[in-house]
Amino acid sequence: MDRNLCHQSQWQNEFDRLMKVAGLGERSRQAYSRAMRQLVQHCCKSPDQITEEDLVNYFIHRQEVTKWAPATLRIAWAGIKFFFHNVLRKKWHALNVINPKRDKRLPAVLTREPCPSTLFKALSEEQNRTPASQKKGSQFIP
Repeated sequence: MDRNLCHQSQWQNEFDRLMKVAGLGERSRQAYSRAMRQLVQHCCKSPDQITEEDLVNYFIHRQEVTKWAPATLRIAWAGIKFFFHNVLRKKWHALNVINPKRDKRLPAVLTREPCPSTLFKALSEEQNRTPASQKKGSQFIP
């Protein structure tokens, strides 16, 4: 078991090192690392022993059984793809096929009627406090 922990920290260290070199931010690195840990735990294999079929089955499980939202699936997919392409240097076709789509929902629109008048009053007061040089369309003259 101790050997497995050593192996796990070895791939995690290499993964984090390559993500830093690629310029990924701290939160992205954390999310990508979490995605790989979850994949490894789900498959009960080290990353180098995971197959394309394991990967496809993992994403089917996350979509149909655990009902992950498309945004969560996209983050996991991006992290796993980064790992397999850059750490293990595997260019699997499944990583190009698996691509969770965005939800096609319209955003909520605020109108004056259902919102408290204090919200719009606060927004207009904030706009009045903005210096003229920062308002849209204004020109800065030194």
